[in-house]
Amino acid sequence: MVQATYYVSPDGSGSACTQAVPCAVETAKSAVERRTNAMSGDLVVQFQAGTYQLSSALEFGPSDSGRNGHDVIYTAAPEQKVTLSGGVPVTGWRLHDTAKDIWQAPAPAGLRTRQLYVNGRRATVASMPASTVFGSMQKTGTGFTYTSAAPNTWQHKDSIDVVYGHSASHRGWTYSVCPVSSIADGTVTMNNSCHANVAGINQTTVPTAVENNYALLSSPGQFYHDTSAGTIYYIPQEGQDMRTATVIAGKLQTLVELGGTPDSPVEHMRFTGLKFEHATWLFGEQGLADLQANVLFTETQDPSAHTKPLPANVACHSCDDVTFNGNTFTHLGGGGLGFDGGGHDNTVTGNVFTDIASNGIQIGDGTNYTPPATLESGYTVSDNYVHNVATEYHGGVGILATWVKHTKITHNEVWDTPYTGISLGWGWGAATSQPMVDNHVDSNYVHDVMTSALEDGGPIYVVGTQGATPPSTMTGNHVENDSQRYAALYMDQGSSYWHVEYNVVNGYAPAWLFVQSMALPVAEHNTVQNNYASADAGGIYTTPPGTNTVSNNTTAVAEGNWNAEAKSIMASAGLEPEYTWIRKGGQRRNLAYARPATASSTYSAQYAPSQASNDRITTPGNGPYSAPFASAMDDTSAWWQVDLGASYPLSKIQILFRQDGVDNPAERQDLQIWVSNFPGISHDHTIACSIGAMPLPYQSSYNCPAPLGIWRYVTVTKPGHLVLGQVRVFGATTITPDPCSQGEDQPAPPACAAGASNQQAISNCPPTSATCLQRLAGTGTGTLQLIARARSDSADFEQKARDTDPDTAAHDLCPIATSITSHSQAAAFRFPPSWWYC
Repeated sequence: MVQATYYVSPDGSGSACTQAVPCAVETAKSAVERRTNAMSGDLVVQFQAGTYQLSSALEFGPSDSGRNGHDVIYTAAPEQKVTLSGGVPVTGWRLHDTAKDIWQAPAPAGLRTRQLYVNGRRATVASMPASTVFGSMQKTGTGFTYTSAAPNTWQHKDSIDVVYGHSASHRGWTYSVCPVSSIADGTVTMNNSCHANVAGINQTTVPTAVENNYALLSSPGQFYHDTSAGTIYYIPQEGQDMRTATVIAGKLQTLVELGGTPDSPVEHMRFTGLKFEHATWLFGEQGLADLQANVLFTETQDPSAHTKPLPANVACHSCDDVTFNGNTFTHLGGGGLGFDGGGHDNTVTGNVFTDIASNGIQIGDGTNYTPPATLESGYTVSDNYVHNVATEYHGGVGILATWVKHTKITHNEVWDTPYTGISLGWGWGAATSQPMVDNHVDSNYVHDVMTSALEDGGPIYVVGTQGATPPSTMTGNHVENDSQRYAALYMDQGSSYWHVEYNVVNGYAPAWLFVQSMALPVAEHNTVQNNYASADAGGIYTTPPGTNTVSNNTTAVAEGNWNAEAKSIMASAGLEPEYTWIRKGGQRRNLAYARPATASSTYSAQYAPSQASNDRITTPGNGPYSAPFASAMDDTSAWWQVDLGASYPLSKIQILFRQDGVDNPAERQDLQIWVSNFPGISHDHTIACSIGAMPLPYQSSYNCPAPLGIWRYVTVTKPGHLVLGQVRVFGATTITPDPCSQGEDQPAPPACAAGASNQQAISNCPPTSATCLQRLAGTGTGTLQLIARARSDSADFEQKARDTDPDTAAHDLCPIATSITSHSQAAAFRFPPSWWYC
């Protein structure tokens, strides 16, 4: 029952907060707060459509809580788009350096940011490989020495940060960024705390990359914020016109904060239908020293005293019975949504988390070996769509729960993460008086994770001692495509009393199971049975300790040859039917996996084209080694191409460069990525992205936003020797009928300008010149093929018998319905295709 509704709008100025004369958010918040002590029903704050430009965080305390069994609800008006933004527009762009295509604009007053978004696309802080900047480096007690003279002349050297990521000398699971104290005469002196923490956790020697200086602007999509001059510099990506571009800088570090205490929590609040967008996070002098999963050292390298998760841009401290349902978290510079402080019975359901710099969802605090005074308890994290997270701080994960008990992580879809998909537990087996217990990671669909060079993680990772009664469960999950060690189902140090049953490991994985036996304390008293693993997944990584039961698992299943039980598990995993609409359709997996690949030449059979589309790890000694693709050394016009098998809308194309110990910078420069609907390279194509003369870092990955449209072939070209570790092609989650119409978060692709020019060229062809017309307009073969396929699909749809065997008919009809509707907008249907629940 609703007691009262207060209406707000972006420009609201009323005092009564009526629907006719809405008020500002703070006015409604104050009105609600005055009535919470005498609540007889729910109090609702309803947002009218629009963007609410926050000048400071929207803060809630215990006095804002629901009372008497009722909730305080902040919700979007029905069918309305509502955005809470912590960003500020950046306008007044002008060309600064013609040769390098560097543009500049005055920074808004008071701005300090590490996040910039151009036409809805995340820009990256100016960066170069450390070896390119510093030359030869040697670690010292306070930093490192270097041989290059170039950095000595740079201005604002105190703004520089260095990155400690995956390198030839360090194969690890963390991604840290530390500020520099000084650079002079061949010596870099680091901020002592951050440098010591990074060296202590993973024995890193020297940095892999350098960030945040004007001199580092080197590639399209990079920016530098000169805080002393109040100027932002940016190199546009293809198709971006800075004279008309919409540019937003993240300003606030917190958008919404619920701040309670264990004795006085924030409780009984709900947030629904809102979009949380455009925030930053500034790590300051302490840097970002990553212990694991973006849990950071905050003072010294003593892991027993000073660690906490990287802050979330929407944060809940000591919250009870708080719900986030049906929201979108995007374009964020910290974590997405975070809970800590010993809260209980909070619910996170039906939300989208995407384009987030760190973790998508994070629950828990406490240090490495010591739990907090009160564990987070009774959480439900279900039916969330988490993808493209940890975009900047690559050690982050999709869903993180550290010190928790009685918590359910179920029916989520998590994919496209550089490190682990779902991580639960903490403590590495340390004995505690408050054990984690009764936790459940069930019925999730986790796929295409571990996509960077980071390793020692997996799609589902658990760690730390669980209580025996009731046991924790990892059941009914569908895991697909895990490209780095150790295993798809990873039970690290101290994992105990888990029941791991009825999971399916599909596609490639270095191993389907790892029950920790190499590091103390080992994993003990776990039951692993009735699971399924494909022939493309490795076996069990080392023999599990004897106290574990591993039995009755079906492995080495040939592709597609799953029995009815395995099919049922896969069909039930992931988003439940009432939440599938949040995916917005599309093929959401790596479409290039195991698809046929061709190339202009091959160095040898070991380096065949298929090596770049098999999703294998490419680091020797870390599981089944897979060599990269390599063209012939004398190939001066090398190309590699994958056939996706059909035309799809695409979201991005990712290149993971070789990781086999061979660091040749020339392999990571001067590349182009094409998309087309014809095989080979002689037909029309669209250039999706270009990598210029500045080499990317060793073992790095490159993410190319795909042009709008539908595409079947993806090609990588280079005027010289071409080497590729992996090429992944991810399907899009939205489809725009007109590729040249700008979507809400997607700029028109560069092909649109080229298309307009091409149309003019066609009109200039002599009417009798078939050669001219065909050269510019093509043969129309691709269009005819699409029409023929649609007709065939429609015929198949009509011929399926629906009455004799409904279950089989539904199984057969879903792919046909998806194929027929995948190139159309849902608005074109009276009943949207997502209602098929395919």
